[in-house]
Amino acid sequence: MPEQPLRWGNHSRRAFLKRAAALGLGAAGAVMFPGSNVRVDAIRRGGRRPGKARNEEVRDQSVQDFSAGEAYGASVRGQGTAASVRGKSGAAFKSRSIPVPFAPTHVGLIWISHGAPSDITLSVRGSGNGQDWSTWHEIGIEAISSNAHGAIPVHGELSDESLLDVNGARIFGTLAGMNRPQFLQYWIDFRSEQDVDIGEVALACIDAAGNDADSSAAWFATARADEIQEVTLTNDAEISINVITREGWGVDEDHDYTWEERFVPVKKVFLHHTATSNNYSDGAAEVRAIHSYHATNLGWGDIGYQMLVDRFGTIYEGRRGRVRENGDREILSNGVEGGHVLSYNYGSTGIAALGNSQQGQWNRFWDDAGHDSIVDAVAFECGRHFLHPEGKSDFLRTDRVWHEALTHCVGHRDGTSTQCPGSRLYDFLNNELRDRVANKLEGDAPPSGLTAVQDEDQLQFDWNATSEDEFHYFFEGWWRWVDDDGVSHIDYLSEHSSDFASHEWGDHSGASWDGSTQSGNSADFNLTDTGQYTLHIRKTGEGFAFADHYTVLVEDLEAEPDEPDEYRVSGGVYVADEDEDSGLDDPIDGATVTLVGDNDVDMQTETDEDGNFDFGKVPAGDYEVTATAEGFEPATMLITVDDMDVGVIMQLDPVEDDEGDEGEEPAEPVIDHFAVETRTTGPWFRADVRWEVSGSDLESVTSELLDGNGNVLDSATSSVSGSTASGEHELRTRDNGPSSVLLTVTDVSSNSVSEERSF
Repeated sequence: MPEQPLRWGNHSRRAFLKRAAALGLGAAGAVMFPGSNVRVDAIRRGGRRPGKARNEEVRDQSVQDFSAGEAYGASVRGQGTAASVRGKSGAAFKSRSIPVPFAPTHVGLIWISHGAPSDITLSVRGSGNGQDWSTWHEIGIEAISSNAHGAIPVHGELSDESLLDVNGARIFGTLAGMNRPQFLQYWIDFRSEQDVDIGEVALACIDAAGNDADSSAAWFATARADEIQEVTLTNDAEISINVITREGWGVDEDHDYTWEERFVPVKKVFLHHTATSNNYSDGAAEVRAIHSYHATNLGWGDIGYQMLVDRFGTIYEGRRGRVRENGDREILSNGVEGGHVLSYNYGSTGIAALGNSQQGQWNRFWDDAGHDSIVDAVAFECGRHFLHPEGKSDFLRTDRVWHEALTHCVGHRDGTSTQCPGSRLYDFLNNELRDRVANKLEGDAPPSGLTAVQDEDQLQFDWNATSEDEFHYFFEGWWRWVDDDGVSHIDYLSEHSSDFASHEWGDHSGASWDGSTQSGNSADFNLTDTGQYTLHIRKTGEGFAFADHYTVLVEDLEAEPDEPDEYRVSGGVYVADEDEDSGLDDPIDGATVTLVGDNDVDMQTETDEDGNFDFGKVPAGDYEVTATAEGFEPATMLITVDDMDVGVIMQLDPVEDDEGDEGEEPAEPVIDHFAVETRTTGPWFRADVRWEVSGSDLESVTSELLDGNGNVLDSATSSVSGSTASGEHELRTRDNGPSSVLLTVTDVSSNSVSEERSF
C-alpha cells in the first residue's frame, strides 16, 4: 500500500511546518519531527553544541600487569598476555596504580569471568597523584556478553546466580562517576567457595564533560531543526513533557548502528535505573557517558533506553528513532526497538532514571522534581499508547515464550533476573507511580473480555460490548526472523504494521478491515503468513480512553519456519564416587529423569536396572536435564542439542544425615571477610575497613582503632540485620601509635565474635 502522510494527534505535517515557521524555523530546514500521536507545542534552540564524549580503554591482561598488584589470598596465573587472577571466598586482589590517557569523568570496568557474575565484586577508585585516593566505588553489572549472545542488558545487579551460562563471558560493569583522576585502581573481592579466575580487566575511561575543542559557538548559524535543543511534546491524553533532544545533550552519531531500524507498537513501559552514581551535577554529561559506553564498549551503536530522567527532573531523548528517506528524524520516535530488557525489546519502551536506587544515597539526592518527572515520562508513554498503567496482558517475548498477565507499567526485574530498577525506585513504582499516572491520564476504562480464536487462515477477535458501542481499532502483524549472520529482521504482515507510527487509529464501525467486520463486538481477519498479530481497541468518545490489546502467535500456516532437526538424547544415572578413577559401577535403578527446554519440550522417564534412560529424538535446542532418586541429592545438567546425538552421564550424591541439629543453639556470627588499608593524610592517620559478615540474626558491626596498649583511638558501628551484611568504616586519629583494628560482630542473642588486624 502507498506510504501514508505523517500525522500526530490532529496535526498534519503541513500544520507542523506552519508552526515551525511561526517559531522562526524555515521550512527548508525543518528536518526534525515528533513521533506519532504527539504534537509539538514549543521549540527551543541553544547557542553552543556540547562536545563529544572521549572514550579509551586501558587494561590489565598480562602476568606483568597483574603481578604489579597486591594479592590477599589470591594468586596470579598464566603466561604472557594469557593471565588471570584466581581466588575464592575470603581472598582479594588490589590492582597496580594504572595511569590513564586523560582525566575521565566516568569509568566502566569490563572483565572476563570464569564463573557466575555473583562470584566476585569489583570496586574502582581514582587518584590525582597515585598516592591520595578517593573512596572505593562498588561496581554493579551493566551487561553480560558470551560467545552465543551479544551484550545482554542487566543495568544493576543480578538477583539470582546467573542470567545465562557465562563461564568465560565478558562482564560489563556499571559506570562510576570520577573526579578526573590521573590514576585508577580496582579491587576484586572473591565470594565463591570454589576457585574463580578473572581474566583481562579493562577500564573504559570516558570524558563526558562536553568540552571538546571541536565545539563551536557558531553551531546554530543556520536555522536547521536538527539543531533544536529542547521541545515540548503533548500526547492525545494532553500530557506534556519537555524533552532535551539528542542534539541538545550532545549525542555523538559517529557510531555504526548495529541494530537496523525496527519499530513495534508499544505494549509495555519498563522502568530502569542506570545503577550509576546519584551525586552528579550535570545530567546531560551522565547521558553522554552512558551513550558512549553503550554505543562503543558494549557494541550497541546507540544508547539502550528510549528516555532518561535525571534527579533534577530533566527528561532526555534516548535511542535514535525513525529517519525518513529525505533525512527527516523523529524526536522520541514511537515504538523504536531499544536495548533495555532481554527478550522484551520488541514492543516496549525503556525509561531510565539516572542514578542508583539500590543505594541509600538515592533518598538524599533524589527529591520531588526527579520523581515528578519520572511520573510525567511514564504518563506520556502510557498516554500515547493508550495503556492503563495498572492494566495487564500476556506478552510474547522474542524467544516466543509467553509472559502471562504482565502489568503494562513494570520494573526491569519483572522481566529478568536483576535488581533493576533498584529497591527504592521499585517501591515507588508499586506504591505510588502507577496510581499517579492513572490519575494524570483520567481515561475511560478499556474494553473488557478481549479474546481471539484462530481457525486455519482466519483470526476472529471478540470482546464485551453492546450493538450501540463504537470503537477505534489498530491491527498489527509482524514476524521476527534471524539471518545466518545472527542479525534480526522484521517482516510486517498488516497494513497498519508496515508504518504503524504514521497510521491514525480508525473507527471500528464501517471501517474497511482485512477481513469481514461484525457490528459491535467482533472482527475477523484473513491471515497470509506466520506471525505475531495483535488487535488494539478503545471506545470512541470526546475524552481520552484507554485501550485493550490481545496478541496471537500464528505458527501453523505455510509460511511457518522449518521444523528443527532432531537428535537422540540418552544416558545413565550413577552413584557419585569421590574416587574419580573408580568408574561408574553403581547404577541407580528407578531414578526419575526430566528433560525441559526449547520447542516446548517437557519429558520424563525412569532409569532401568543398569541406570540407563532414553528420551528418543528431540528437536535441536537448549535443554535442562534433571535426575532425582530417593536417598540422593538431585542433580541438574544443561545440554545443547545441535548437530549430533547427545549422551548424558549424571552422578548423584547420597543424602547426608542431619541428626543432632534439632534444639542446637544458633551459630555464632561469622566474619567472612575483613581487610584494612591504612594511609596518612597530613596529621591524620586513616584506616579504611572493609568487611563482610554472616550469622543467624545479625545486629551490629563495630570497628575499633587501637593503640599498642589496647586503647581505643576511634570507632564506628553499623546497625545490620538479616543473615548477611557487608560494608566499610573509615577510622582516623591524630594520636601516635595506632597499631591494629578490632572488628566485632554481634547478633540479637548477644553472641559476638571478633578479629584483629595489625599493621
